[in-house]
Amino acid sequence: MATTGKRQLRVLCVTQTPLKYEKFIDNTVRNLAEAGVDIGVLFTRRLPAERTGLKTIRVAYDEMGTWNNLWLTLWLLIYLLSVFSKAFAPPFAEAIAEVAGWSRNGRAYGTSRVCRFLIAVWRCWRFSPDVIHVHFGWNLEAALPIAGVLNCPAVLTVHGSDVLMHDDWFRYLRDGRLKHIICVSRHLKAALEASPAFCGFGGGVEVVHNGIDRLFFEDMNPAPGGIAIVCVAALRPLKNHEWLFRALKHLRDNGIDFRCSLVGGALAYADYGEEKNKLAAIASDLGISDRIAFLGRVSAQEVRASLDASSVLVLPSKSEGLPLCLIEAMARKRAVVASDISGCREATRDGRYGRLVQIDDIPALAEAIVAQHAIVQQGCSVLDEARQYALDEFSFDRCVENLLRIYRLVSSE
Repeated sequence: MATTGKRQLRVLCVTQTPLKYEKFIDNTVRNLAEAGVDIGVLFTRRLPAERTGLKTIRVAYDEMGTWNNLWLTLWLLIYLLSVFSKAFAPPFAEAIAEVAGWSRNGRAYGTSRVCRFLIAVWRCWRFSPDVIHVHFGWNLEAALPIAGVLNCPAVLTVHGSDVLMHDDWFRYLRDGRLKHIICVSRHLKAALEASPAFCGFGGGVEVVHNGIDRLFFEDMNPAPGGIAIVCVAALRPLKNHEWLFRALKHLRDNGIDFRCSLVGGALAYADYGEEKNKLAAIASDLGISDRIAFLGRVSAQEVRASLDASSVLVLPSKSEGLPLCLIEAMARKRAVVASDISGCREATRDGRYGRLVQIDDIPALAEAIVAQHAIVQQGCSVLDEARQYALDEFSFDRCVENLLRIYRLVSSE
């Protein structure tokens, strides 16, 4: 059992996205719980209800909300009292000023946020975490004031889009409340360290790969058959499904038969039906809609079933931190084809365990799919090597071991 001193280690996971939308976070916190860590989850946005089975603190203190709330009214009175009486001493007063300063829409909006912040602080104080583990850099804005009030060290995991596509949160790298940064891949660590803002960071930084679900580790030899493609990716422009569709049209134009399954839903705030309809219209225009199946967001068991029913996994993304779907496919002895970007290169060991293709090269993607299908049908030894690599480098046992080491390190400082 993971302990700190004589007490069970308590970790507060901070995220804004429902765990069902971020399975790598969901799997991580549940594996930590299995390892004996007392896990709580703080959602920083108002989101659809989700039964996590974990201690959950649901306070959307970064959004304007209803005032028809007894708790909110109570904390409003406490806050107004504190303004006149100067009742709160540092660092509480500093945190309140920081949260109120987020407001862009007037003093009332800032006051609403502070009231919700006070509710969050109260609930987090009752949980009494040893470490606050923040997922995605932009959530530091919500988490660090709480870390300051509770005098609790904060650890950040960057997953990809927060480093590669956003930098407005980099100012928090100079914040002393942030003690350690975890990068899920080496190229994310390099990208972060290349930022001028990183020069002000005084904590530790290291790479800890996300783990994949144990259910993917069962040995499974592919069955013989035609080209069966699966793409496991959210329905969003960044995943570049249109490039895959045009490559599939290239296959059909050359008399090559195939079937393709798309696994993945929309983002937490997007309409799956709308995103699906956009892609379905593209497939119809290309004349390949009869060979494409939209499976939507499915369970890990259904992802495994989709992999087992396929011969090749294709990931045509324009940007990735470290795509675990490639690792899951390799663990199931499926060939992989991916865009030639940093995250995919790292996942496949620079193409040793998969074919990498320049983005938007339609003929090259089509040719790679056919070639990788042939490797599966021939049962090449590279599939066994790729599977062993996945098991050795991306097990949750290894991930949890590294996280526990980091938690103990920062909580003892």
